[in-house]
Amino acid sequence: MKRIYFFSLVVFTLFFINCSDDEAINGLIGTWVESVDKEDTIIFKEDALVLSRGKELRDGYLLPKDGSGIFEYKIKNDSITLINLALSCVCPRSYYFKKNGLTIKVGRFFYEIDPNEILTFERIR
Repeated sequence: MKRIYFFSLVVFTLFFINCSDDEAINGLIGTWVESVDKEDTIIFKEDALVLSRGKELRDGYLLPKDGSGIFEYKIKNDSITLINLALSCVCPRSYYFKKNGLTIKVGRFFYEIDPNEILTFERIR
């Protein structure tokens, strides 16, 4: 009987944790633009985060700015863990992350000038 009770408790706990993550992710899905310069855009999808930093001319080619890309993400408490899907290295890195209504604050995870810099993004869609 104790095993059944324990197993039921574990299943319920895992279900509750997964539902909480889904609710947090559903509140993020959409397009967010950096609030100061309005040049960087994050698009949250269910399974990936797309960072668009615009385009620039390099070596005669119009290419995405450094740092643009697609990231796998996981949000837990006040942090976001990212894996850049364009890199051959599966190197997860965590950054500060906080959602408050229609704004999110996130540690600069791209083109790191100051790894402690916090950027604010506003939801546009």
